[in-house]
Amino acid sequence: MHDKDDGTRAVQWVELVWSFLAAAKGEWPTTNASGMLVAGSRVGLLAGGFFLIVWGCKGDTEFHCNHFRIPSHWSSNFPCADCPADTSTSPMRWSNFKADAPWKVLGFAGNTERWLRHVAARGKNAHIIFKAVADGGPGLGTEHLFRDTLHICCLGILPHLLGNTLWELCFTTIISSVRTPAGRMNEVWERITDKYKQRQTGSQFNWIDLSTFADETRPNAEYPTLSGKGAEMRHLLPVLLTLAFRFYQFCYAKLKRKQNKTQATTITQPQPKPRQQNNKHENKLNARVACSKI
Repeated sequence: MHDKDDGTRAVQWVELVWSFLAAAKGEWPTTNASGMLVAGSRVGLLAGGFFLIVWGCKGDTEFHCNHFRIPSHWSSNFPCADCPADTSTSPMRWSNFKADAPWKVLGFAGNTERWLRHVAARGKNAHIIFKAVADGGPGLGTEHLFRDTLHICCLGILPHLLGNTLWELCFTTIISSVRTPAGRMNEVWERITDKYKQRQTGSQFNWIDLSTFADETRPNAEYPTLSGKGAEMRHLLPVLLTLAFRFYQFCYAKLKRKQNKTQATTITQPQPKPRQQNNKHENKLNARVACSKI
């Protein structure tokens, strides 16, 4: 269903917000959501003096985008719901992680006015939950939109983290003596299955090869991203972390041995002998100097 201002969903949210505001006040409301007096309404405290504050709404980014009209759809030029980072080639690009990236200081958290200007500039109307209490809303901000762990971590961050780790283990030669990426992948997979058995992992990958996170013929063409389910990603993380740590320990020890060997060779290498002076020529020179002084 399209989220339009005059649609059923908008009417439902007016009723919900009316209920939220009454709960926050802690008193029985005397008017309905339209502002009309309610005949025979109860008066007094709603919950014996207690009150309820709505301080968060949990969901994945797609839900927040479609339901609350946030201009941060994955295909949008402004893919972030928390800042004005965009997909351009300017310093505002989302992948610019330099210390002076301008989007880092332009976040919307705690700055509702900046957020409302951003929404208006994208041609959208702010949802009622983002309106201030004085304007008939609960006064929430983008900082009150909580992302669920499955979509943000397990299916958002982990595919990139695990994919990059596997890429390093398979497409670099310093970690393993196996010559081909496919051979190194087989070695890594054998160790993963061993760890699965040791940890009695419930949700396992049935198989991982190079095609599940990269293109073997063009490994640098795209960002490494592992394909899989959320539970598989979550349970692979500690396994791959242990393996990567051991691989890099081996790598570090190998590099250290190579450095020590190079230093030992440099120290034991025979030094060139200083050129011997011609004592006869030196004595003649000293004699000439002495005569000139006399």
